Amino acid sequence: MKRDLNPLALIAITVFVAGTSQPARAEYKCDRTNLSMADATACAKAAESTTALRHYVQRTRSMHGLYAWDYVKRDEAPAATTAKSEAVKTSAASTPVKATSN
Repeated sequence: MKRDLNPLALIAITVFVAGTSQPARAEYKCDRTNLSMADATACAKAAESTTALRHYVQRTRSMHGLYAWDYVKRDEAPAATTAKSEAVKTSAASTPVKATSN
């Protein structure tokens, strides 16, 4: 017995796949005036530090589904990354290396 797919089912599947395969688009949300409670807290955490924001986003991931880059200004993001990489270089340079013998 051959089964034909319903044309309406094919259209529904196509719309679903096209709708869910869109790339994530970060937009800065902290400039808005009408923020949800989760967005307002995320903006406050972003103003505090990037680590605080990351912890908040991870903690509330299952409830709110927040995206951390929505709360970081684009012009501030490279500076934070550069500062972190400089800190890693500095700590790596100051860490003594223990020689081992075989």
